[in-house]
Amino acid sequence: MKVSIFSIVAGIILFYSCSDRKSEIEDLPIRIASDFGFLPGKAAEENNIAFQMLLDLGGRIIIDIPGTYDLSEEMRMYSNTHLVLKSDVHLRKQKKDGVGASYLLINEGAYSGNINENITIEGGDIVINDVDDNGEVLLGLTGHLAFFHVKNLTLRNISCFDLKASRYFLQIADFENLTIENFQIEGLKDGIHLCKGKNFKISNCTFKTYDDPIALNAHDYFPIGQPCIGWIENGIIENCYDLNDESTTGYFCRLISASWVDWYSGMKVRKGDIVVNNNRLYRVLDSYRDPQIEYTSVTPPMHLFGTEELDGIKWVMFQEGALYSVGCRNIQFKNIFLQKKRHTVFSLHFDNDSWSRSYYPNSVMAKNSNISFENIQVQNDIQYLVNCVVDVDALKFTNCKIKNNEINIFRLYEGMNYSDTHVAFDRTTFQGEGKQRLCTIGDGRTGSLTITNSVKSSNTYEAIVSGVVDITGYDIPIVGYPLP
Repeated sequence: MKVSIFSIVAGIILFYSCSDRKSEIEDLPIRIASDFGFLPGKAAEENNIAFQMLLDLGGRIIIDIPGTYDLSEEMRMYSNTHLVLKSDVHLRKQKKDGVGASYLLINEGAYSGNINENITIEGGDIVINDVDDNGEVLLGLTGHLAFFHVKNLTLRNISCFDLKASRYFLQIADFENLTIENFQIEGLKDGIHLCKGKNFKISNCTFKTYDDPIALNAHDYFPIGQPCIGWIENGIIENCYDLNDESTTGYFCRLISASWVDWYSGMKVRKGDIVVNNNRLYRVLDSYRDPQIEYTSVTPPMHLFGTEELDGIKWVMFQEGALYSVGCRNIQFKNIFLQKKRHTVFSLHFDNDSWSRSYYPNSVMAKNSNISFENIQVQNDIQYLVNCVVDVDALKFTNCKIKNNEINIFRLYEGMNYSDTHVAFDRTTFQGEGKQRLCTIGDGRTGSLTITNSVKSSNTYEAIVSGVVDITGYDIPIVGYPLP
């Protein structure tokens, strides 16, 4: 069995991280929630006070009595907190004076900018209860469970079955060392939404969401979807199910890249655009969704914080540091079971719609790298296994079972300069019939294709490969190429 260096290194990091966390958890003081008056059946206002008191103290907090706990305010978590929800514990959002809290749980560092460390939530069912769209407290942070500036975060054995259409279930930004295990998420919005971070593992999860089950968005819609910009790297997503449903949008996983330029006088900008000036990132804040509405900027944004209007453009000082592109690298998908009918499963993505454009014309694109897929099981009708419009060095498929699914690599705009993309299949079973498109590399892009140690299920199957593709090896029939 072949094992990549990335898998070995990621495993070592996760092993030592988990070992250290286990020792730290065992040393935490234990607090029983019922002793503090946090009880099922009590009014939300009473539970708000009791639960926040527990979280302020930190330690190992055990919610011990089964039942439904109502909460009408956001609960803030701090470093060195291990929250344990025993079997049949439900946290239910409620409205207070007709308004519900934007977040159910959020870390204190999301407000202060401090990095909160060593937070664990284990167990529990989250009930949204139609408390969904009440406006963001923090710009771009949109999850019912929300974490911003965190290190050593572990979330496991958590469920939600009534996710609504406005807010993600879980959103995490600016993270290091993240473990998500045994989630069950059903509903109408993104399940797990990650922004800027490194060293993560998402495993043993089932999804039945109308929108993306998983989003790795180095860039996203503004102002609703992105509190910060940055690379997403060193991640494993494994043992996950995309359950069948009658309708859907989005992808099983969306991986958004972005690039932008230095501010210059006379540049055209629109909603959500980013520029660099004075070693800071500024974004255009605009409620319009029409992508044709553009503004001409002649006055550079210079303010240190907040929003300032210049030339009729509302600029938000978004982030410190002169960063010009972001994307995903060292991401491994393993043991993914695709039971839902989708147009596209994995989208390596630039936004270019009425909400956002993540590629500014003539900017230098991010180079995504080392995106791999192992034991991907296609179990329904899917047109594109991968749609790729970003610059990426390689897409590697190992021990997969695919049907009449295509790898589609194309260009977003004329004039974009891409490097070659290598597509490799190894130990893959092709279960399609007849002549089927396998790999298309569109105008303006080039690449190579290798197929090794692979088989086909039907004698009629032949792969169609299109575009400027260097076929460096193959052991299944390719239209126009004799078998070696």
